Amino acid sequence: RDLHRLIRRQRQMCIRDRKYYALLALTSGDVTGFIGPSSKLELFIGQKTNNIDLSWFLSIGIDEDPYIAVEKAVNYATTKIPLKHRSTKKEPLFLNKLGWCSWNALLTEDLSRDNILRIVRGLIEKGIPVRWVIIDDGWQDEAKRADIWYERVLRRLSADKKKFPNGLREIVMRLKKLGVEMVGLWHTINVHWSGFERAVVDALKVDSYYSTRMKSHIPPAEMSKAVQFYTKFFRWIKENGFDFVKVDNQWIIHALYWDKHTVGEAARNIQLALQVSAAINGLDILNCMSMTPENYSNYFLSNVLRISGDYIPLWKGDARLHTLFSVYNSLLFSHIAYPDYDMWMTYDPYAKVHAVARIFSGGPIYITDRHPERTDVRLIKRIVLPNGEVIRVDEPGLPTRDILFKDPYNEEALLKIASRSRHTYVMALFNINRNGKEIEEHISLDILPYNVPEGKYAYYKVFSNEKGIINRNDEIPIRLQELDTEILVISPIINGTAIIGLTEYLLPAYPLTVMTLDNGRLLIITRVSGTLLTYKEGKFISRKVMEGEMTILE
Repeated sequence: RDLHRLIRRQRQMCIRDRKYYALLALTSGDVTGFIGPSSKLELFIGQKTNNIDLSWFLSIGIDEDPYIAVEKAVNYATTKIPLKHRSTKKEPLFLNKLGWCSWNALLTEDLSRDNILRIVRGLIEKGIPVRWVIIDDGWQDEAKRADIWYERVLRRLSADKKKFPNGLREIVMRLKKLGVEMVGLWHTINVHWSGFERAVVDALKVDSYYSTRMKSHIPPAEMSKAVQFYTKFFRWIKENGFDFVKVDNQWIIHALYWDKHTVGEAARNIQLALQVSAAINGLDILNCMSMTPENYSNYFLSNVLRISGDYIPLWKGDARLHTLFSVYNSLLFSHIAYPDYDMWMTYDPYAKVHAVARIFSGGPIYITDRHPERTDVRLIKRIVLPNGEVIRVDEPGLPTRDILFKDPYNEEALLKIASRSRHTYVMALFNINRNGKEIEEHISLDILPYNVPEGKYAYYKVFSNEKGIINRNDEIPIRLQELDTEILVISPIINGTAIIGLTEYLLPAYPLTVMTLDNGRLLIITRVSGTLLTYKEGKFISRKVMEGEMTILE
C-alpha cells in the first residue's frame, strides 16, 4: 500500500510539473514484479516462504522528455540487477546479413534436410544472398504425449532420422557449401516444449530436475548445475556446426520451478547459466517468447530479443497488429537488446509493410519463403546489398512523439517510427487503421524523437519519389491508403547542398560514406552502384555512380 501511494504521489507530481514517468517491472532476489492497470504493482514469489531476500522489482524514470524517462528507468535498473543496456553488449554476428528461417516455410511437418536445401539453394540461385539460416522447431527426435502441439518431449539427443538421415552436422555443412555463413538451431529454454527424457540426461552426463508438473526432465535451477547442463548442451550444438541458437518459450521459467525455487532465484540462475554457457561455446542467442521481467531483467549478455508475437503469413490483421505492437514495444526493449520483429514472407500481400518495419527495427532481417519461384526479388534487392548485407537504421527506430499516446489501429492516425540513417533522419509511416480508411497528415520535424537543429532540409519520399525543401518548422503532406507505407528521408542542407543517397534502396543513405573536406566540400564514397540523388543550388540532381566511386560536391 505504501508503494502504491508513492507511485500515485509521483504521478501527481509529474502532472503538476509537466513531466513523464516510466515504470519498469523487474525480477531480482526472490520476486518478480508486474504492472497492472492504474499502475497497480503485483508481486509473485513462486514458493511458500517466511523470508524474502533483498529484491528490486520496480524502476522509475522521470523526465520532461518521455524517451529519456524510459531510458532512465532502464539505466537505473542496470545498476541494481544483472540487466545491461544494449549499447554496452556485443552486437550479434548475424545482425548485418540476410537470413532465412524454416518456421513458417515448413513448420514441423515439412521440415527436412531436402526441403531446407531445396529452398535455400533456390533462393541463392535467384540472386537472393541468404547468409544465415535458422533450423526451427521440428528437427528433434521427439515423443508426443497427446495431440497437443506443446505436449512434446525430446526423446534422445538427436535429430529425427527420417527428416535428417545423416544428422544435423551434414545439413549444416551442406548449407555452408551453398554460401550460407551461419546456421542457428532452435530449442526452448527447457530444451523442448515439455522438457526431455532421461536418455538426454545420460547422453550429456549432467544433473537435471524432474518436474512433477510436466512429468519430464528440465534443466536444474541451481547455478552450478545449470551452467554445467547448458555448457554441455551447447557443446553438442557447437559440435554439430551451429553458430547461434534461437531460444524459445522463455516465459515458462515463471511456472517451471514452482514450490522448488523462488521465481527470482530460478530466473536468475537459468538465464545467467544460459548466457554464460552460450558464450563459452561461442554461440550467440536470439531470444524468443521472453518479454517478461524474469528474462529481460537478467539479459547481461543476450542482445537480440523478439518483441512481437508470431508473424502470421498472408493475414491482413497480422500486418496491422504485428507492426503496431513491434513499433510500440521498441520504446522499451530497444534499450535492452536489438529488437527482432520476426521473420516474414516476401510474397505476402503485405510484404511491403513487413519489409519497411524490419529495416526500421534495427534488428535482424530474415525471410521465411517456402517457394523461391515466388520470392519478390525486386523487394529484397531494395533492402539487401549485393554482398548479403542488409540495410538497417543506425539505431533501433522509435515511435514518434505525436503517437506516443495514440492508437493508430483504432484512431485515424498514421503509425510512425523514426531513426537516423547515416547523415539523414528517416521516418517510416504506415496506415494500419482497422477500418481501412485513407489517412492524410502533415508531418513536422517536431515529432522526431530527437532535437532537430534550425535550418533548411531536403526531403525525399522513397516510394512516391516526391522531393522538396522545407524549413525547420514547415510541414510535409502525407496521404496513405489502407495498409500502405512510405519512407520519408530528411537531409540537412549545408552550404546549399544536401545528399539523399542511392534511390535503389529503401534507406538511400545507407550505402554511402560522406566526409567533409577541409575546404567545406563534401566527399561521397558509394559502396555499391546505383543512382545518386543530391540537392544543389535549388535543384535535385540524379546521376549514375559505380561501386567505389568518389564524388566531390563543391
